[in-house]
Amino acid sequence: MRVRDLAKELGISSKELISQLEKIGIKGKKAPSGLSEEELEKFYSHKKGKQAQKEEAIQEVSKKPVKKTGKKKADKVITVSKLAKELGAESKVVIEEIKKAGFGSKRANSGLTQEEADRIRDIFLNPPEQKAEEKVEEKKVVQKIEEAKEKVEEKPEEITPQKNIIKIDVTTTVGELAEKMGLKPGDLIKKLLKQGIVATINQRLDLEVASLIVQEEGFEPEIVDIYEDEIEKEDDRQPQRARPRPPIVTVMGHVDHGKTSLLDYIRKSHIAQKEAGAITQHIGAYQIDHKGSKITFIDTPGHEAFTTMRLRGAQVTDIVVLVVAADDGVMPQTREAISHARLAGVPIIVAINKIDLPQANVENVKQQLTSENLIPEEWGGKTIVIPISAKTGQGVDELLDMIILQAELNEIKADPECRARGVVLEATLDKRRGPVATVIILEGTLKIGEPFICGFTGGKVRAMQKDDGSFTRQAPPGTPVEILGFSDLPQAGDEFRGIKNERQLRDIIESRKKVLAEMKKKTQVLSGSIIDDERCLRLIIKADVSGTLEAIKDALSKLSHPEVSVKIVHAGVGIINKSDVLLAEASKSMIIGFNVKVDPQAETEAGKSFVEIRNYNVIYHLIDDIKKALEGKLAPVYKEEKIGEAEVLKIFYISRIGTIAGCIVKQGRIKNAAPAQLVRDGNIVYKGEIASLRRFKEDVSEVQEGIECGILLKNFSDIKPGDIIEVFKKERIARALEEEIEK
Repeated sequence: MRVRDLAKELGISSKELISQLEKIGIKGKKAPSGLSEEELEKFYSHKKGKQAQKEEAIQEVSKKPVKKTGKKKADKVITVSKLAKELGAESKVVIEEIKKAGFGSKRANSGLTQEEADRIRDIFLNPPEQKAEEKVEEKKVVQKIEEAKEKVEEKPEEITPQKNIIKIDVTTTVGELAEKMGLKPGDLIKKLLKQGIVATINQRLDLEVASLIVQEEGFEPEIVDIYEDEIEKEDDRQPQRARPRPPIVTVMGHVDHGKTSLLDYIRKSHIAQKEAGAITQHIGAYQIDHKGSKITFIDTPGHEAFTTMRLRGAQVTDIVVLVVAADDGVMPQTREAISHARLAGVPIIVAINKIDLPQANVENVKQQLTSENLIPEEWGGKTIVIPISAKTGQGVDELLDMIILQAELNEIKADPECRARGVVLEATLDKRRGPVATVIILEGTLKIGEPFICGFTGGKVRAMQKDDGSFTRQAPPGTPVEILGFSDLPQAGDEFRGIKNERQLRDIIESRKKVLAEMKKKTQVLSGSIIDDERCLRLIIKADVSGTLEAIKDALSKLSHPEVSVKIVHAGVGIINKSDVLLAEASKSMIIGFNVKVDPQAETEAGKSFVEIRNYNVIYHLIDDIKKALEGKLAPVYKEEKIGEAEVLKIFYISRIGTIAGCIVKQGRIKNAAPAQLVRDGNIVYKGEIASLRRFKEDVSEVQEGIECGILLKNFSDIKPGDIIEVFKKERIARALEEEIEK
């Protein structure tokens, strides 16, 4: 127990308690100091001893004889005759009653004490019959009181009013907190001093300290991200400054239908030849100039394993170019691309590729498009359909013209003078350059040196590289750039925003992380009853006929595994409707459709609640996708690979920190927070990880071969000169569902 907590329990100040502790030999304590069980027992025994002495003294006083007043008997207050006259009875009758009461023989002129007189009055005024009646009445009254009490106890307890909530964040100062709690700043400073915290009126309080103070004052603390409002206040966009910006175009479609080949022809860069298997494995963003107008293209992966990445592309785009091979027609991922485009609410331009092939059938493709509700303009619809050849370039210029025309019709504009806003398409950790992210700027102009916030990371723009490899000092709206300067790796899809106050950057990130942690704590309770196992893939299945539905359920049941499993939350026949989406949202499920359509309301609701809907018309494609999803849920398996070792040269003992090993890196490199083991005379005496890695009193993430450094091992201090510290890296091994089932 802390000193301040014990003082609060006893109803005295911490200062008074510390004084009492010093008197019994417990010295050197402050308000935040802890008290051991022995110290508490010593304090309570001393306190109990004092109380016992006090009680003994009181008992001794009570045993002393009372001083005599000189009167041997109690005073007589009334004579028998006067009492008889008062009661309206004869003296003879009163004397008889006195004798019956055991007060001895009395005469008319005999005196009676107050006790004797009261007893005789009671006998005359309350005869036995009347007393019996009164007892009955008294019992009735008592019974009614008891019944009334029972009724009161049956009433529901009153709900205690909730405590007032006080919002705090990482920038809350002493003065601000005092004002929120209705205290004078001086009083709050005194409270902090009693707890051993010296603070000024403008000093920021730690969130933990602020929460404790708020709770002690009878309020409910709530940690909030006040910076979200501050960032919104910095929104300096002005509609009157809006100018046309280059349209952001996403190229989507099925595998090997010619998406990247089309961009190759447009940019003359032959990107496809650089990709493994000629299939795009990442999101690339490129900008071209066509007849004086700029167009930004996003090339999304076409392989079925990259569904999520394709969805990211559709979320930031203005126009979707759907590439369909004239010799292959509409395929499963073509339909998937259409669904993503519709969820994003953007117009679709269809490019029918490979018209130069002899087996090309453009009219057949148009017929298939109508079944997906994409009716060509020449057939009376609103969908622009352009036959092209990515190989010869036929129709490509017309396609670009249509993109620019569509952008003009949609009035795609942005304010180039406001602070930059964009979206992260992809991020990677480069060995030389550190965290690097591909960002498309949607609003404003990003400049070198500008501070920014992006999800739970941020930094200052150190360099910007365009898709052609050249560096630029500014990126206007619609421009894709690779940005260097992130403090940590952002997540794809994070919002990128330039900020004015660079000093607030760390506070904003810290505040967002605290809010995220609080939200996770709250949602764990709410979602615990629904999501009882993170390694269970929940599905809602809708099929066109019951026979097919049973076949799908049977095939999925064979994918069971000790670590992961498929749980069918609901299965039915018919279109995917809004109620399916609501059920999927509540149960954290994925919706699988087989040869069924999606109700427009369901599409809208799925977009709002981020419910994933997948549609198939080939059963083995469905099974393969579910199998891959289950493999992703398998617990990872790691193998350790040695990356470096260091020899301990000298030992340093630092209070409150521990034993620091002064080392030199003999092989490879030493990384902070990496798995490590200590080897002494060929024997492993410790296995754990590196808790801290320093050079010249500065924390570093990595130390190369031949360089000296200081190493602190986690929860281990028995280090000696000559010991070898070996450091490893963990490499994740991919697990296949088939192999696991065979095992």
